[in-house]
Amino acid sequence: MTVNETVKLSSGYEMPVIGFGTGGLKGPEGQEQILKAIETGYRSFDTAEAYRNEEDVGIAIKKSNVPRKDIFIISKMWPTSMKPESVRKVVNSSLEKLGVDYIDLYLIHWPISFTDGPEQGKVILDDPQVPTIDTWRELEKFVEQGKLRSIGVSNFTIPKLTKLLKEAKIKPAVNQVEGHPNFQQPELLKYCQTQDISLMCYTPLGRNNHGAPRLTEHPVIQELSKSLNIEPATLLINWAVQRGTVVIPKTSNPARLQANLQRVTLPDSAMEEINRLETGKRNINPLYWGVDVFQD
Repeated sequence: MTVNETVKLSSGYEMPVIGFGTGGLKGPEGQEQILKAIETGYRSFDTAEAYRNEEDVGIAIKKSNVPRKDIFIISKMWPTSMKPESVRKVVNSSLEKLGVDYIDLYLIHWPISFTDGPEQGKVILDDPQVPTIDTWRELEKFVEQGKLRSIGVSNFTIPKLTKLLKEAKIKPAVNQVEGHPNFQQPELLKYCQTQDISLMCYTPLGRNNHGAPRLTEHPVIQELSKSLNIEPATLLINWAVQRGTVVIPKTSNPARLQANLQRVTLPDSAMEEINRLETGKRNINPLYWGVDVFQD
């Protein structure tokens, strides 16, 4: 089966409301897992320069024999590629590795610029920072050339989006951020809706940081999923879609592929109960870069 439900982006293109996250899927095994996702019905795939698997994603898509026009490819550029000359290199590199003539959606991964430090995981912040609009202007050129169909951002707060919107010729079609019942970002969702920016959420099932219980194992989620006769993951993903976001769940477990893709309509009472799980705490905030990207 395939999920045909899509959202229309400000660029005019349609994007599936449920995609497949490919972070960590590499090599022949990763290609096989991506291929299984395609066979299950997924048609939107999220990769990135930082995942180092664009080539694997491209190989899996080719093996599937699904027409290119039916696949929605998302990729992202890393903060080391923010300078205009680097943007040109990294976009062309992504196109080459994926083996495609165009990418459906290309994102600025983080609103920051840096170079890699001498130690693993350490970075040297650019001083001054590369202005986001300088990076954006290069991406706009690729849209004009037809090599990128839609462009957007990731991990942008309202102030950063507001600044970009004032300067951009082509508005960001998407803002990809952390989003799940424990961290719902309702103000950001409302802002994006008023600006015709689709809010795409990664880690829609939460993330098991520091030994914290998984959201799928939360008593409220367990109880609701049993009463509705659906898997906990199905419940969480449909809560996210029903509130107006797009999701890119990730799984390396073939048995969970179908559960993550299943669409159901949740009753208002279930939506309200899940809404009450808000904690306001981020799971993902790379403070080890030496700067608070979010400043919240």
